[in-house]
Amino acid sequence: MAATALEPFKGDDDSEESGENFICAFFRFTMEADDAKRLAIFKHFLYAGSVADQWYKALAPASLASWTALEAAFLVRWPEVKAVVKGEEEYVEELMGLRLKKEDVGKKVEVAGIEVWSHVAWADKIFKLAVGGKISGTKTYISLVRKELPDVIKDKVSSNHADWALFTKAARDIEIEYIKDSTVKIKEEAEREKLMEERLKLLESPTAVI
Repeated sequence: MAATALEPFKGDDDSEESGENFICAFFRFTMEADDAKRLAIFKHFLYAGSVADQWYKALAPASLASWTALEAAFLVRWPEVKAVVKGEEEYVEELMGLRLKKEDVGKKVEVAGIEVWSHVAWADKIFKLAVGGKISGTKTYISLVRKELPDVIKDKVSSNHADWALFTKAARDIEIEYIKDSTVKIKEEAEREKLMEERLKLLESPTAVI
């Protein structure tokens, strides 16, 4: 079944339109049509008076002889925009710089429109980086990454896992109740330490009552 709507293509060089994406959308829209039909109706999907419309009207007859020729001419004029592909070293560098902050442990974060626990989001992301860096099947850098984890997480994952899949699975599998209980205890301990420091400062103050 064909799509129900397709915005006309303008072809402005400074726009965010993608020629490749438009052709793909046009194919979906005309899924039930043959190439002859596509050739006949293509001009009606170009914005009137636009750069693309003027380009079409100036085409040589050879480019209008078949759908294959027209599509090829279109993609020459509006070629595919290729994203910069990160190299393995860049993935590894990003992996080494990724941190799960202590203050974020036990909190929810949004990933792709879905709420997940921060340690799960961290594990998912760092595994993808390990895959990109071609080290996911090894234990390379696992011990260094573990060293930078908050103690609540570090205490539950080992640096002896055989690969990144096992290491990140261990992080994902940490029970949230354990994390919540641990973070509460850590917070309470931090508050007690802060209170003790404040009391010591008062005792050491020159204005303290003797």
